[in-house]
Amino acid sequence: AEAVVFLEKAIDTDPSQPYVWSNLACAYSGAGRIAEAARAFKHARELDDCNLQTACNLASQITAVAPSEADPEARKEKLRQAEHLFSRVIKEVGEYTQAWAGMAALFRTQADLEEDEGERKRLVFLCMESFSRAVEADPSHGALWTQLGLLSLSEGDYPKAEQCFRTAAQRDPSLAAAWCNLGIALQLSNKSTEACQMYVRSLSQFKDAHHVYNNLGNLYRHLGRLPEALAAYQRCGELRGDYATLHNNMGLLHITTGSLDDASASFERALQIDPNMDCAKSNAVKLELLRAGKVKEDDGMVVA
Repeated sequence: AEAVVFLEKAIDTDPSQPYVWSNLACAYSGAGRIAEAARAFKHARELDDCNLQTACNLASQITAVAPSEADPEARKEKLRQAEHLFSRVIKEVGEYTQAWAGMAALFRTQADLEEDEGERKRLVFLCMESFSRAVEADPSHGALWTQLGLLSLSEGDYPKAEQCFRTAAQRDPSLAAAWCNLGIALQLSNKSTEACQMYVRSLSQFKDAHHVYNNLGNLYRHLGRLPEALAAYQRCGELRGDYATLHNNMGLLHITTGSLDDASASFERALQIDPNMDCAKSNAVKLELLRAGKVKEDDGMVVA
């Protein structure tokens, strides 16, 4: 909100600067004011249609709003427009970090919307390639290494994810996401001791990182260190009580300790916060089957 106010005042002072209109459009978009963002981008392009920064910002905004388009063909057309804008910038500039990162986000969006597995894999490959080009253009950009790590993590390439998160943390030690996700990559690689050390190290630097406490609780629960898991979850709840993921995972802990009523209440709380949380829905159903003796405790409960 402060950025919007500042940029609006800048426009009032001098409405002839395209980069200010472009930045205002980004601020509007970040605030969810999509129609105003579109108008601001229009002003920016009218003032300087060749401005590459404006083209990148506009393409990023189109990529962000395209998934909300109800008509599949209209959605595809918007994403094609965004790809054209990014491609234009890359063609003119070459190693332009923002354009390659934006192209990667575009391919990731397309992959998430794609139903055909073969096409999805192709788009994920293009996304990976684009992120790689982005970090080649600016190897010091820790956030880009984090994004590449997250993509590797989601595709099950835990060694590459670990490498990316380590690089991100080295490039920018202030990136909480890099440290936290490094712990997740280590945990998924069955390096439990290293993962635990990484979470504890993260918390020494980011004392209010609720998601790290949640992840540490998951690890402790997996290792059977249930009192420590409970303490980690409780601290997460103190920091952010409306974190649906926490309540889902707390429900799993209650199942492990045999407190089925508490588990039911936890899943219910998770769904109150996020009615669309599929894992909590699934776990609530499986809990009722568990009560009825139709499944075993470890049959398919889902960690968030």
